[in-house]
Amino acid sequence: MEIEVFVKLFSESDLYRSFISYLTSLSFLPELTNVISDTYTLIVGFVAIGIPLAIQIAGQVTEKYDNTLLAKRLTQGLFVTPVSLIIISVLYIILSMTFKLNTDFPSNDIKLLMSFLLCTLFPIIFISASWFYIRLYYRSITETERYCKIFLKLERPMLLTSLITINTKAKNQWIAKVISHYEGKRLSKSNLTSVNAGLEVLIEQLKNKSWESEFTEILFAFHKKINIDYFGKYNETVNPLSSLDVKLIKMYWDTLNRIIRVSRENEDAKLSFHSQRLLASVLSQIVHHSQYDLLVANSYNITDDNKINWSSDIYEIARWQSNQSGKGIDLIIECEWFRDIFGITQKIQFKNGSEGVISAGKTIIDVLYLVANDHPSKILKIYKNISENLHGECGQPYCYSCPNDKSMRWISKFWTDFNKTEFTIYNIGMIDDLLSSLSDGRAYARYGNYPSSEPLTVIEVKNARDAIDIDEFYESIFLTFVKGIGWEFSAWLAFSKRWQEFYDCLEWKQPRETTGSYIGEVMLASHVVELLELILKNYKVITSRHRFHDRHEIAPYAFRAFLFQLCYFYEKGNSISLLYPSGSIDDSKAQKEILKKLLEQEKQIIGNIFSNKVVYSVGDEIRKSIVAIDLRMSSHEKSKPIATDKWLTLKNEIELGWNEGFKLSKILSIDYKKQILQKDLCLLKHKVNRKLLIECSEQDRGGYYYGKSVANNLIQELYNRFIDIAKTRFKESIVIDNSLVFASKDKLKALGFSGIERGQWEHSQCAKSIAFTANSEEVLIIDCNKVSLNLSSNTSSFEGETPLFIHYNDTNEAKVDLFVYVYYDILGVCDEAVTIA
Repeated sequence: MEIEVFVKLFSESDLYRSFISYLTSLSFLPELTNVISDTYTLIVGFVAIGIPLAIQIAGQVTEKYDNTLLAKRLTQGLFVTPVSLIIISVLYIILSMTFKLNTDFPSNDIKLLMSFLLCTLFPIIFISASWFYIRLYYRSITETERYCKIFLKLERPMLLTSLITINTKAKNQWIAKVISHYEGKRLSKSNLTSVNAGLEVLIEQLKNKSWESEFTEILFAFHKKINIDYFGKYNETVNPLSSLDVKLIKMYWDTLNRIIRVSRENEDAKLSFHSQRLLASVLSQIVHHSQYDLLVANSYNITDDNKINWSSDIYEIARWQSNQSGKGIDLIIECEWFRDIFGITQKIQFKNGSEGVISAGKTIIDVLYLVANDHPSKILKIYKNISENLHGECGQPYCYSCPNDKSMRWISKFWTDFNKTEFTIYNIGMIDDLLSSLSDGRAYARYGNYPSSEPLTVIEVKNARDAIDIDEFYESIFLTFVKGIGWEFSAWLAFSKRWQEFYDCLEWKQPRETTGSYIGEVMLASHVVELLELILKNYKVITSRHRFHDRHEIAPYAFRAFLFQLCYFYEKGNSISLLYPSGSIDDSKAQKEILKKLLEQEKQIIGNIFSNKVVYSVGDEIRKSIVAIDLRMSSHEKSKPIATDKWLTLKNEIELGWNEGFKLSKILSIDYKKQILQKDLCLLKHKVNRKLLIECSEQDRGGYYYGKSVANNLIQELYNRFIDIAKTRFKESIVIDNSLVFASKDKLKALGFSGIERGQWEHSQCAKSIAFTANSEEVLIIDCNKVSLNLSSNTSSFEGETPLFIHYNDTNEAKVDLFVYVYYDILGVCDEAVTIA
């Protein structure tokens, strides 16, 4: 009802009447029916034929690049699109057919309105279609370079360009801020599709027209944009990355992967070189990034579209390059990326974490396996790329502080413990944590327990932190980590029998024809002392690694490589007269094991590069060193006193074993006397290795079994005493009730006993009876109600009452005599108490 009222009011309004009068004055409207058919011809040509043809052209582009955005670029604008053209054309046809077929309109006014609509729609269709074809033609002939830059957002907007021009002539602080804001603005979610399309076009153009420098320059420009906007130019601070930023970085990472493959397949050396260098540049930013966990997937097995699994990607490229038949620029398989991300010009930001560093080490070994098998000529290149930029010292820097003020003396104790801590790539975060404890009070709470101690002031905390060069610690830790990669590297070379390549790597540090002395570190040990320290430091790791390759253990191949290096040093004139000339007892034991394992590989080295004389000479020096270590260990053991705590621990273990093994207290009446009884018995006389009872040595673990042996010996002694007493007393019937029984296994089973542990038996019906195995056909039965045992108690025991008197006789020899005595009496022995059946 309301609509009808509105229409009625509008039709009666002066505005409507004026509009109708204007239409009546137009002379061409009445002749419109005659030209409608002609407009259909134009629409068929412009829309019905032209749009499908344009879509076909766009479809070919889509099929070529597999990206719909490229097709939209050719056919779509803000308002004029194939869909909008078709909708307007269909609307025009419907209105025109209605106008042409329906000649009897309710009023002349309606006929005039429809005529006006048709005259308006047709020019719109004509102009829109013309613009559609002009735009299609213009975009079709646009240079690929330009729209690639547009997709990658490398071209500045016109407004920003104008602001830069204005600011160049007249410096303005506000304009500069606006320019800085827009230039550092990161790409939004809506830009991802555009960037993806631009990268697709760039890859295709580099594949087909890589000689055109414009596209290489676009690649460098986009790399620069990623580097500045997301990682920061010259390590400047940038905003934290979001998940959207990570997607874009991964998109660029995957693009570089594809370009590397494309350039290798096309044998395009220049593009191959640049693309691999760019990939290494991005990798250096990822490995040292503070948001490493956000950027990188956790392992080889995880495939995350939103994160970069760089170690897997690097290995895949290396494996792919390894399988290529032709020659090419293969920087990935040559591990140049390791040099780029950890080179001397790169600030090693270990404070951001060490996961990337550890992953790099694992990837190096994986790549080396491929190279050692298929491309031995590249082994030296890998060694150079890892070694060229190493610097620093492998030993951990030493920090000290001796303040004169007594209130600050506690800081010296802090530095003492700090220096004792062995920092590695796996616990590198402890450095910052320990230094932070100086400022947050934790260090003072632990070390400042002297009456005169005072906490550090802000200035003193700064001075304490400035006392160490944190970069030296990082360099030392990293160098130690690379040396660890080095021994595994050498083990792979020994496993693959790449002896000549191994020799070339060793000689690269100091070629024999050079007269100068080259300084600097390399991945492998440079001299005998460094090699021996490296082996000793990593000994437990080397001997505990079971997984290597095809069920092989790494230890034999590692020691084979170490012996090869010793032969190299010997051949070069290095002295190896005495290996491991010093060390503690524990170190000496490990040193001896190391030398023995080196000798085991002597036969494997003979005939490989070195003459037999060199190998035999090195083997003789190793044997002499083993003899020297034995003498040193013997001297150490004889000169050091027996440690009280270790002796007390051994005594305690013997008493524990005694308590577990002496079961007679369950059924036999035993009294412990303070006086020493008349009958003494030596239950154990044993020689113990002296080194097990002195400082800096392992503990003797046999005390518990000594105690059980003592208990068994006492039971055997009682059996002998009882059997002598019972020789004149025999019984035909056997009654077992609260009895101690000795018999053979078969006899005990027949009597209803069952074994509970070795040599001890229990009766299922007589809980107060116990039996022991005896090598006799007779059954010895002791009535525990009539027999008792007195034992002298050792009041110096650790816990409870024990009859064991334990002492040792030390003559400063390799063995120490251990003695265990008891003093006892047997009471109530009579004919009725002990019988034989």
